[in-house]
Amino acid sequence: MKKLCLSILASLALTLGLVSQVQADEYLRIGMEAAYAPFNWTQDDDSNGAVKIDGTNQYANGYDVQIAKKLPKI
Repeated sequence: MKKLCLSILASLALTLGLVSQVQADEYLRIGMEAAYAPFNWTQDDDSNGAVKIDGTNQYANGYDVQIAKKLPKI
C-alpha cells in the first residue's frame, strides 16, 4: 500500500512538472472546410471581415469565421 501511494504521488508530481512547462500558443487555430455556406465559405478578397487562408490566395468568411474571431475576446 505504501509503494502504491508513493508511486501515485511521484507520478502526480511528474505530471504537474510537465504541465508547468507547456507554453501557451500565440494563435488560436481553428480548422474548417470553408465550403458550407452560410456557416463558412471562401472568397477572393477580404471584404466583410474575411480572414486569409494560409497557403492560398483566398479568404474565409461566414458565421463560423466571425464567431471564431470573437472567441479570444471572451
